[in-house]
Amino acid sequence: MPAADPRPPLDGFRCPICAGALHPEGAALRCGSGHAFDVAREGYVNLLPSHHRRSARAGDSAEMVAARRAFLAAGHYGPLEQALGAFSTDLGGGAGAVLDVGCGEGTLTAALAGERVHGVDISRPAIRTARRSFPDRVFAVASGKRLPFGDGAFDLLCVAMAPLFDDALRVLGAEGRLLRVSPGADHLVGLKEHVYARARPHGRAPLALAGLRHVREVRVRFTCTLDAEDRARLVAMTPMRHRAPQARLAHAIEAGPEEVVADFVLDAFARETV
Repeated sequence: MPAADPRPPLDGFRCPICAGALHPEGAALRCGSGHAFDVAREGYVNLLPSHHRRSARAGDSAEMVAARRAFLAAGHYGPLEQALGAFSTDLGGGAGAVLDVGCGEGTLTAALAGERVHGVDISRPAIRTARRSFPDRVFAVASGKRLPFGDGAFDLLCVAMAPLFDDALRVLGAEGRLLRVSPGADHLVGLKEHVYARARPHGRAPLALAGLRHVREVRVRFTCTLDAEDRARLVAMTPMRHRAPQARLAHAIEAGPEEVVADFVLDAFARETV
């Protein structure tokens, strides 16, 4: 008898076209209206219809995903992963359903505590990598603007270094919590000084979010020890790769600091009470 598949089933999704419940049917998920979405051999499903994409290759490229996966797999952001696990445990209190919106290659999704943890991202290479790396999590290619889930489906939502769209509030339960991870003022400051003529500190992410109230803040600040290869991967996984001349990026990679500060702010929000 073959061994049971240890991976969690692809359930709980809604059709991104008609919002009907999706159910397994062979190697696909299908809704009552007949819309079908193939399940990739890695075990994820693509729920981002072509007319919802801004380009044929939405989100992070395979090269960017590979850089991020190698950097995070080396443990450089380990303190952030630990803080996310502890914070999500405190917030969720054993939450059953957790969603990571803009999950990337899945490292931070894997750090979140919950009985069922989903991750969505618009990048197919990111979701493919996430599913291979963390088979105990449920991943789908999907847009944060049109989340393929029912109203109030989640106890805890995480948005880490990614845009927060209005649809997130729709899928958050009445007693749910939103966990947002933003860059702190000193994030990557030493490396940025080698990239930009004038490196500016990050501003505080806004605490006024429609329909939500701020309930908690945790600062996570630590130092990463990086060699040139690590710095190249870090540059490739951040907005610096698009915002600075190649010559400046090359200088930062070769001559940048060995010790780089990573600085994050974890904010928790609850629904406004009426």
